[in-house]
Amino acid sequence: VHEVTLTRNYLVSITEVTQDQYQALTGESPSHFTDCGGDCPVETVSWHMAAAYADALSASEGLSSCYVCTGSGEETECEAPEDPYACEGYRLGTEAEWEHAARCGEGTVYAGSDNANLVAWTYDNSASTTHPVATLAPNACGLYDMSGNVNEWVHDGYADYPEGPILDPRGDNAAWG
Repeated sequence: VHEVTLTRNYLVSITEVTQDQYQALTGESPSHFTDCGGDCPVETVSWHMAAAYADALSASEGLSSCYVCTGSGEETECEAPEDPYACEGYRLGTEAEWEHAARCGEGTVYAGSDNANLVAWTYDNSASTTHPVATLAPNACGLYDMSGNVNEWVHDGYADYPEGPILDPRGDNAAWG
């Protein structure tokens, strides 16, 4: 456990990006669990594809992009900026921001509860498939599926935090190529 202080505001979608949202913006549908429907989270996207989605969302709203991306689909390659906090447009949250949003000031085991079945689609209750977003309870911040359904990408790769308190941490950008 590390003492982390975030000094900058950030925005988080209340649900995971859905298959319909992803396809509407990119024209692509990479998900394996297509039978689940358009309200299910998009999955089987790489970190690069997620970063390119953030850039496409920025472009759709007239904002500057955060990443430098080339290619499309599985061939997408993106370069992360040295300072994610300097981005004007959408970006993936840092690991510290994701954890802050998931915990939402609570000390529960899962994001929103100590009982996984109330807030998370897991191996035990999912029947090995994804489920429509926002069908279980949200955490205290009103965010859904922070502890289950599909894995989520963050901006930064793994890096050891230094000893003691840390301000606005960011991991290793080189992890993503």
